[in-house]
Amino acid sequence: MKAVIIGGTTPAMQAALYLRALGYEVKIVVSSTYLGEDFTGTRRYDPVDQQFKGKQVANARMGKLLFPENEPLLNGSMKKQFLLRMDEANVSVLFMTRAAGVKTQNGRITHVSLADKLGVYDEACDLLIDGTLYHELSSFLSGQPVRIKARTSARLMLTYFGMNTLPEFPQNPGIRCVRGAASHDHAYLISENLFTQDTSLEDARKLLLKNAVQAAMDIRNDPSCQGAYLAGSVSPMIDAEIPASSVKSHANLLLPDDILNGTFEHTDIFPKSPLIQKLSCDILVVGGGTAGIRAALASARMHTKVCLAEFFTTIGGTRTTGGIQPPYDGNRNKLFLAMWKEIRSFAEKTGGIKDGRTAAACEALLYETRLSETDIALIRPAVAFSVKKERRRIKSVLFASPDGLCEVEATNIIDATGDADIAVFAGLPTQYGDDALSATQNYSQTHVSSGTVYDVPMADQDVINLTDRSEWQRAIRLNTFKSAPYDIYEMLTVRESRRIEGRKTIRLRDIYRGRRHKDTIYTCMSDYDTHSRCFSAIGRFAVLPSHAPIKFPSVPYGALLPKETDNLLVCAKAISADQEAAAHMRMSPDIMCIGHIAGIIAAQSAKQNTPLPAFDLTPVQNEMYALGAIIKKPGSEDEYEITAQMLAARLASGDESAFAEALICSWETLPDLLGEIRACGADTKPLLTAMTLLYYGDVSCAQEVAQALDTLNNAYGVQSRKDVYTNKIIMGGDTTGRDPYFRIITLTMLLAKNGLREYVPLIESVMNNTCIGKEFMLPSPERPILRPDMHVHGNFDRMLSLASAAILMPDTRFSKPLMRMYRLQTENPNRAPVFHNTWLELKLLEAAYLCGHPDAETLLQDFCRNPYFIIRKSALGILSKPNEE
Repeated sequence: MKAVIIGGTTPAMQAALYLRALGYEVKIVVSSTYLGEDFTGTRRYDPVDQQFKGKQVANARMGKLLFPENEPLLNGSMKKQFLLRMDEANVSVLFMTRAAGVKTQNGRITHVSLADKLGVYDEACDLLIDGTLYHELSSFLSGQPVRIKARTSARLMLTYFGMNTLPEFPQNPGIRCVRGAASHDHAYLISENLFTQDTSLEDARKLLLKNAVQAAMDIRNDPSCQGAYLAGSVSPMIDAEIPASSVKSHANLLLPDDILNGTFEHTDIFPKSPLIQKLSCDILVVGGGTAGIRAALASARMHTKVCLAEFFTTIGGTRTTGGIQPPYDGNRNKLFLAMWKEIRSFAEKTGGIKDGRTAAACEALLYETRLSETDIALIRPAVAFSVKKERRRIKSVLFASPDGLCEVEATNIIDATGDADIAVFAGLPTQYGDDALSATQNYSQTHVSSGTVYDVPMADQDVINLTDRSEWQRAIRLNTFKSAPYDIYEMLTVRESRRIEGRKTIRLRDIYRGRRHKDTIYTCMSDYDTHSRCFSAIGRFAVLPSHAPIKFPSVPYGALLPKETDNLLVCAKAISADQEAAAHMRMSPDIMCIGHIAGIIAAQSAKQNTPLPAFDLTPVQNEMYALGAIIKKPGSEDEYEITAQMLAARLASGDESAFAEALICSWETLPDLLGEIRACGADTKPLLTAMTLLYYGDVSCAQEVAQALDTLNNAYGVQSRKDVYTNKIIMGGDTTGRDPYFRIITLTMLLAKNGLREYVPLIESVMNNTCIGKEFMLPSPERPILRPDMHVHGNFDRMLSLASAAILMPDTRFSKPLMRMYRLQTENPNRAPVFHNTWLELKLLEAAYLCGHPDAETLLQDFCRNPYFIIRKSALGILSKPNEE
């Protein structure tokens, strides 16, 4: 027998434990990234005066002591303990998933339809339990909207630190401050209201937040509260008692109390159609994150009817729900500065600036305030899971939310999900990660800082493939168990996700060529910020820098336009770009501005009744140029700042940095220009021009390159590298120019790329000389290893590139040295258990397998069972290839 429980409240978990004891297979479906919404979502038991009661309730419902009396009840520890308890009972947990409907037979539910960011699918069940916080599933299936009933109170909390004196609000009985448990100056501002009529969750939230914002401003101006600052995030869920629907829709749809009371059957069945709301608008913005909120506000200012749908409860995405507040790189133009001034000013007014940083909660409150000043229809928390298309237009998008299903029709749609979700549901092609492995940069999970002993800083975490459901679940579980006792933010801050195939695609070579598109709508600014990750083929030549130089990529309008639709714009990090180019265009100032521009274009297009591909960009381009959002005014044709002639001249003069640019820019005319220079003997460093020509396929330079490799290998081949942290970032390798260790990598790859088998003995010698190297130093034993890999970790790069060379040019003579390196890597006592080491080992085995090593196939079969989806998939693909046996 199988039971599916929708919702992760403590009564839901109690019912799960009970059903497991009866022998049921149980799965809990949670809409957020953590369990225990009645505790962790509402923060009901966080205040000191609620701690004892909270521990009593939680321990009683979980059937064991989870929270000792001598430890404070904190959100991070609660999330962890609840998940551990479910694991102990063998209860499966699905995160970030909502119910979207049911399938029935003879009045009983046989399947529940589950919606997540990858779409909708069915889960079989014998019992379906509504364990949601607001009984939203039973309301949905009985055709009744979720409402806070008249004469019922609801609460919402903001977190403070530095509050040594609790302020009083005699003029506003709905506001009070209570002491928190993390430290002596920890406090909560509680915004409460007694509703006089039935009220929707959204309307209740707006009212509670409006009162909270005013109270925060009052605290900021209260002399007795100097030093207090608004911290962390807004509690994602309203604390309100909402009764279950009185209408019983299906015989086996139960509440947790039904389970615990042994009431498994009902006969008073009144089937109704599930609640489906229909909306129409001019502009639908899907995703209320860093780009989406800006797109929605910009469209609304153009006097269009706008609907904004957001997956989480809190608006603002990475900057609020993800807790990443610093802007880092990004173009500091007037458009962004106006946004930034508003963020800083609002944070100052509400007491949310500390040590120069604004609080995520303040920015979230700012967006709530701005939305309340508009007529934007807001759907949240809502997961988009399907679309309806008519020829080249997306007619509507379907969402699952606490109020049931919502279908939104729109003239134009902005996909600001960051993951190109709407484009995927529309069947449009996308790219993901690198070509070979579909691997991406790592994501971060940020802790909610309390400044107490209960903090555990979290940042760079792991690599996940967001196109696979199991990867979402693995990442959320990993972060929950690593989380700070105080708390972590709800959102995984994913640096890289799907990228659409647009009418134009921004490529790394475009950025290094300084390409200025004629349809430019924005100019980004960033260094090559991959968090030291690089999965592309060009990276194996040791030419990509770790964090330099700064570039100003031109963003063409065509990069926001999918090829096969006329009313969809895609913004955020999902615009059309290759993987390496995307690393220059993901900073929050640029994401915010591109979202704003997308909102303007979508609104003007709708008002003009003009399809998006036919929209006249000239007025928008002029406006953005005036604001500095476009640095150089576009011409009538695409233009380039760096030409092949310029690179040829730099290479001829011996400019080492020009070699990397020559490889990245891939100018077709460069070999002819260099050939003419060499024929005249006008190159200062002949090896530099020879290396460039060999990369472009001129094998006449091979002997020159091989001789240089032989010399370096004899002099430096057996040296090991010691990579060390400087300012918490590993430095070394190719960060400041070519050094002998990295030059060996480049020369080896050049020979292998051209399939020059006469140099196999030389490359074999390089492999035999390669050692594991000295492990880099960490700032402290407690700090996790963040970046033990490409571009800055010479030892890692060397082995990875040698494996890549053997894959390019397999030879049985490479099999033994490759397996020796694999053994060195896996048997290294300092080996960190992170994705990138697993990836290196996979590449070494792939190379050894292709070169015919007898042990490689068996070892690869172990990788087919690896926890990482992309490792499993890649290992299976490798085993399907012929080898050198």
